[in-house]
Amino acid sequence: MANRDATELYLADLYAQAVPEPEQQLAWARGMDAAQQQINRALAASAEAVAALLDAAAENRPDVSAARMLARVLARADAATADESPAAFLRVCMRRLRTLVCRAGERDAEVILDVLQPLRLRTEFLSQLTARLRATSSEAEAFIQTAGPALARIGELTGLLVNANQRLVATLARQYRNGPLPFMDLVQEGNLGLLRALERFDPEHGTRVSTYAMWWIRRAMVYAIARQGRDVRPSVAQYWGARQALRAMDRLEIAQGRRATHREAALHLGTSVEALQQSLALLSPPLALDAPLPGPDGAQHLDRLESAAEKNPEPMALEGDLRHAVRQLLLQLPERHAKILRMR
Repeated sequence: MANRDATELYLADLYAQAVPEPEQQLAWARGMDAAQQQINRALAASAEAVAALLDAAAENRPDVSAARMLARVLARADAATADESPAAFLRVCMRRLRTLVCRAGERDAEVILDVLQPLRLRTEFLSQLTARLRATSSEAEAFIQTAGPALARIGELTGLLVNANQRLVATLARQYRNGPLPFMDLVQEGNLGLLRALERFDPEHGTRVSTYAMWWIRRAMVYAIARQGRDVRPSVAQYWGARQALRAMDRLEIAQGRRATHREAALHLGTSVEALQQSLALLSPPLALDAPLPGPDGAQHLDRLESAAEKNPEPMALEGDLRHAVRQLLLQLPERHAKILRMR
């Protein structure tokens, strides 16, 4: 009851707060972008910071480096690279940076900034990069002095946007409230998805922050249910496919006015009945083998799994010991007496 009261108090306080206007949220997102570009300019002006950036990019595989370093890529006008994935574009940028660093002569900060300008680096990665430079390099003081306040500004604006969209997180969490995860756990997972959305949000696309963040919040909740909500955990793709099948059956039920059969749902989804049944089985609650069956005898599910053709291992072991003891006794008798007993 106490948990329920705390949750209701949290929701009552949340829904009593005023939600900032979308224009105000866009202004905060633009402030985050401005602070990021300020960091990029300081990064381009510091040879030690660029070297640390290249070292961090080379520490892991390209796909891992992209996940650790890159939040998003700004819209690019270059048609030759417009169709590249963010990870591929990051590799291209790192190669260009390495070429500029290795080139003889005076380094051009403006050329390096042109390479870094399309990149929105992750705040967590920038914090780690700043901490590394603070501990190892005394020549990157200008970058550290610029990056510190900029990161603080990004953190402040991120907190404002998170608070502004808490009602959206709670509303989406209510849709999964009857699932295996507690409501507040869903809110926490939704907040993680919201943080990821704020890192990737581009205010120049003309989309509201809440509209863009909705998919990331729901995705984080569904992934958390798939990972944590079951004792036997299916993959996220399997869980997502099972939920899509269930929603398709619900839509057919509304359209037909009755519950759709598995054959009708499989035909609607373009799959087989067996594949549909396997997908829906992932959403069924786990069955404990020692759970009692309804009835006065107190039988368990495990009793139904025993085959009548199989013998109990304990009597089989006792019978084997008895046969061995009888054979040893027969060896002590005369051959004719032992043959008579064997024939009997």
